[in-house]
Amino acid sequence: MQQSNIGRGKAIGLSFFLIILLCGGWLYISLSIHETYQSVIVLDSIIDINVYGLWVPVGFIGVLIYLLCGVVVTIWTGTKASYVWGAKGNKIFNYIGGSFAVIGLLTAMFAYDWMTDTIESKGYTYCKPLSRLSAMGHHEVYVSKPELCVKRSREQH
Repeated sequence: MQQSNIGRGKAIGLSFFLIILLCGGWLYISLSIHETYQSVIVLDSIIDINVYGLWVPVGFIGVLIYLLCGVVVTIWTGTKASYVWGAKGNKIFNYIGGSFAVIGLLTAMFAYDWMTDTIESKGYTYCKPLSRLSAMGHHEVYVSKPELCVKRSREQH
């Protein structure tokens, strides 16, 4: 493998961009999941659960660790981090990232079961017209009263 040098200015610029993009995305989804937990705890009349996004708050931490360590190493040495820590270091980071992903999936499964059990025991029902699939995940909507399960037409917006 040929060593790849990168200028410190370029490394700082690219790192800053990646940190804003990935950490911002992680923070946005994590806050969204936190709002869902709060909705379940206070029993809002409409509860929107992002099923696919439930793994992100824990599962994405491995990617953030890899990114932040890579940023520090690249800026410090001026060489791409994967060349500095080599194959063994990459295996270690793959193990860490994979472990967080598995823990995130387990956390998501338990959180989903807890949320649905909690709201169904309080009389909430699943609302298919309001549930949707978006770029940010599969959203299941539960309502406290059946009359709330009405999809608004585009004209009412």
